[in-house]
Amino acid sequence: MIDCNIVVWPFYVLIYGFCAGLIAQPGHWTVNTQKQEII
Repeated sequence: MIDCNIVVWPFYVLIYGFCAGLIAQPGHWTVNTQKQEII
């Protein structure tokens, strides 16, 4: 179970951080998507 947690944990952090970023800066994300640029 320790190995499983080590593998799954980064995904939870990455997904949570990604979703939080979209919610925190929806306008900023929309502009970057339209310009097809990643800042």
